[in-house]
Amino acid sequence: PGAAEGEGGAVGAECLERWPLYVFLTSATVCLGTSTVYHLFGTANEKWEIALRNVDYAGIVSLIVGSCAPVVQYGFGDAFPLTRLVYMLAIGGLGAAVLVCSLTPWFDRHNGLRIALFVALALSGVVALLHAMVAHDFSPRVVSMLHGVLAMGGTYLLG
Repeated sequence: PGAAEGEGGAVGAECLERWPLYVFLTSATVCLGTSTVYHLFGTANEKWEIALRNVDYAGIVSLIVGSCAPVVQYGFGDAFPLTRLVYMLAIGGLGAAVLVCSLTPWFDRHNGLRIALFVALALSGVVALLHAMVAHDFSPRVVSMLHGVLAMGGTYLLG
């Protein structure tokens, strides 16, 4: 292994770009903030309830898309820059589509469809990770990400 690689060819933490982590942390903060605003004020004020519920949905979309950034960036790394870009744009585009859907009146009337759209958006990140695993011949570095992603997804579904 080269100087930047450790056991099993894993890239050392000091070599990782930090911006995907900042994107994730920012999206988590946005989600927590929008959820707080909705649950404190939206549920207490009928006049603002719908608007603040939409803000809450926007925070959820932000968290899901922001959670995919590290998965895609670290999953594909520098070996597949075009594939990485395509996934980033596709997940961002899907997030924008779900966000637009969340602003429509039917989004609240169809609970199952709403949940399905959020889950489908999250699964786009899982698809990207599975692709990265195959692209890197199931390297331990990329495969190890799967456990964290599954735990994260399970936590999101429970929440």
